[in-house]
Amino acid sequence: NGLAFDSKGYLFLARESSGNIYKFAPDGTQSIFASGLNHPSGLAVDDAGNVFVGDEGDGTIYKYTPDGTLSLFATGLNVPNGLAFQRSPGTLTPRILHVPADYPTIQWAINDASYFVADTVLVTNGIYYENLDFGGKAVTVTSVNGSLVTVIDGSAAGAVVNFSSGENTNSILSGFTITNGGISVSFSSPTIISNTIVNSGTGVNSYFGSPNVFNNLITGCSGGAIYLGGAGTAVIQGNIIQNDGGGIGMDSSGSPLISNNLIQYNNGDAISGYNYCDVNIVQNIIANNFGNAVWFLVPAGSRGPVAVNNTIVNNTYGISISGYDESSEIINNIIIGDSAVNIGYFNSPTVPVFQNNDIYSPKGNPYTGVLTNLTGIGGNISVAP
Repeated sequence: NGLAFDSKGYLFLARESSGNIYKFAPDGTQSIFASGLNHPSGLAVDDAGNVFVGDEGDGTIYKYTPDGTLSLFATGLNVPNGLAFQRSPGTLTPRILHVPADYPTIQWAINDASYFVADTVLVTNGIYYENLDFGGKAVTVTSVNGSLVTVIDGSAAGAVVNFSSGENTNSILSGFTITNGGISVSFSSPTIISNTIVNSGTGVNSYFGSPNVFNNLITGCSGGAIYLGGAGTAVIQGNIIQNDGGGIGMDSSGSPLISNNLIQYNNGDAISGYNYCDVNIVQNIIANNFGNAVWFLVPAGSRGPVAVNNTIVNNTYGISISGYDESSEIINNIIIGDSAVNIGYFNSPTVPVFQNNDIYSPKGNPYTGVLTNLTGIGGNISVAP
């Protein structure tokens, strides 16, 4: 009724009908290890070689030392016929798993990576036709020589890389060209750093995630570079986002940080959001986009965007905000263009706070919408920079 091996390869068998525990050597030699039990059933052996047996007849778990010494381990149980140990992983050393030298595919190496320590999957130059899933592991997947010579192609069969099992910042993807699928994040907060993400529907698509997207080139993504849907604390920093269907789009995205990015030549809004998006937009260059540089519709009860120290130049529109936007702040930015500031009334006759900005158009009036001139108010000026 119960079988278990010890660390030396000996097999223990519990037989209810005889009341015995039998021991089999690795060569098959049989002996009686213990006898006189009522109805022995479940068996388990610990790392020290102690044998534990559940006796259904008297509701007891007995412990036998390797030399057969008997003691009572637990009593008062109801049919204890299933026993198992939860073993500690002990002290493990992080490994480097080489692809393809040790593993033929990247996913194979991820599958073999530890759940207990931070292994590294190190990938040699090549094109890898795979769709990866990190499986909740704190593993670093990186290339030997960078994204120019190491490509993961998802063959348009879904996301190229999937983070959907609660991965945290120690789940790292670095140094690849990601193409034909993009990266999917849901309920996770991975680190996506120093990659080229190209020719995908959406470069990074996050659903209630908080990805850390650092120092990537995201280009040629027809659906937009990055989408943040659902509350989170994403950090989008140091990226080049260009020639995409749009830049960074948000819906109820919580409180992300967008900083030190170059967002240019996109065929849509550079940064946009609606519903609860209390985003901080800090020290970006936003230029030559065929849409708004910053567009938000702020609902009641939301702070809305805070934009500080950005350079916003030659977009179709500059800052376009409407709704319950009285808590939104536009501070110390350079905003240049024909429609540099385009503020509307939607459900609320309020406007954002503008302080210490240079709002300028070389063709004349830089304002459209309900604000017509902020020069001299709140430290705002209108001077060619």
